[in-house]
Amino acid sequence: MIKNKRFIIVLLILTATFFTKGCTEDPSSIGIDILPEGEIVYVGVHIDSIKIWNLESNRLRTDGPTENSFGIVGYFRDTRIGGTTIADFFTEVSIPQGLDSFNRHRDVYSVDSLLLSLAYSNNAWYGDTGHIITLKVYELKEPMSFKEKYYQDSSIDHKDVLLSQLEISPRNNLTDSIWSISNFENALRFNFNRDQTLMNTIFNISQSSLENREAFKEVLKGFYITSDIPADNDAITGALFKINLRSTNSFMRLFFTKELRDFLDPTIIYGYEKDSVTFPINRESRMFNRFEHEYDANADGGVILNDPTSEKIFLQGMAGSIAKIDFRNLIEAWRDSINNPENNDLHFSFSGITLEFWTNRVLGIAGLFLERQQFLAIYEEDDNGDYIFPTFINKYGNSSPCFYSIGSSGNTDPYSTYNSSLNNFTFRINPEYFNKLVRKDENGNYAEISDLYIRPLSPEFDFRQQIINNQYDPQNPEIGYMPRITVRYIKYR
Repeated sequence: MIKNKRFIIVLLILTATFFTKGCTEDPSSIGIDILPEGEIVYVGVHIDSIKIWNLESNRLRTDGPTENSFGIVGYFRDTRIGGTTIADFFTEVSIPQGLDSFNRHRDVYSVDSLLLSLAYSNNAWYGDTGHIITLKVYELKEPMSFKEKYYQDSSIDHKDVLLSQLEISPRNNLTDSIWSISNFENALRFNFNRDQTLMNTIFNISQSSLENREAFKEVLKGFYITSDIPADNDAITGALFKINLRSTNSFMRLFFTKELRDFLDPTIIYGYEKDSVTFPINRESRMFNRFEHEYDANADGGVILNDPTSEKIFLQGMAGSIAKIDFRNLIEAWRDSINNPENNDLHFSFSGITLEFWTNRVLGIAGLFLERQQFLAIYEEDDNGDYIFPTFINKYGNSSPCFYSIGSSGNTDPYSTYNSSLNNFTFRINPEYFNKLVRKDENGNYAEISDLYIRPLSPEFDFRQQIINNQYDPQNPEIGYMPRITVRYIKYR
């Protein structure tokens, strides 16, 4: 009981001592006597650098439906990275509720026009917000499968006929006062009037096709939204649009006219009534994004793959460059320290283990909108090569995250949020998980150390980037620190 009380005292003192300790190459050599003679407890902080280097991302699943499906379209030449990103997307529309076919009743209808509206909000763009891009819409040749998984390099054939095109810049010459209106959305409005085949097909759709989703998809298989890429794109910055496909302002709408005829004498027309019907893009509508990234190996300061000595690490959304992180050397050092015969009569306890990544403040380019990425997460690969959050089985038999952060509401999040005051991202490592890495289990085995990766959260719908520093210059406070791991610990008898 006395030992337990003393151990509690140690834990209470840790808060005052953790941040006054230095770092050392031997994690078992830092200590301070804080118990009466005969009960020696060491309190220490060990800081070590993390190896980190850029890689190309594995295939990224980019399909919906989800609650937050965004279609990304356009192109962007990033001089910081030395490469071009090209994005386009595929989407379906859904059946409107309670719609009768137009030829079911005695009323006479005539079709007027067909419109596709795609909405985006303030700051849902990246790059040169005044640059005019030519956006194009095509009809798909085949429907998207409900069971199929779609990735950033997937594709579906589309028809050769161009349904509509639109020349527009992200800000669309609208003033700041308009964009700052609460919940304001601008819409890309594609009128399908140049070829009336699709318009007439939708107008003449049968009642049975309006009552069955799969039958409707055979009539209208979906759309491919892309952009014209200039031949001299190396000299053009370009921009990317982020389309909110779950917005009520994203839809297909058919406009038509109904003749108003006399009930007793249908040959008499006494007026006309304009009307429309909306085909929503909702959770029943499948979609996926397609991305291409090109890197220029000769670019000054750009992405350098597979090089741990790179000064900058680029983390991109949209299946762009990610980073691999490695702190195996520190794990091996702790295993050696714990198994050192000199420590046979000592116990170790770990608390407050963190991973920290400092960002490069010089992120912008004059005249461009380049919002920095606010959320990063650490992943491992599953058997299919997909990135998943690392977890382990805790002492209660439940699955727990290996890496996490504490959100503003006190919740445990499997990602880290950018801290603007410290200019970094901080992850906590679960102490129980760390124990499994550095201590042998009852069978004499250590827990396996997975390959770990850091990248933006939800990169399938996000084009924002982050640049991580991988150097340290005490004369330049903008550099900050190299990525590092901090282990706070005590050892006691």
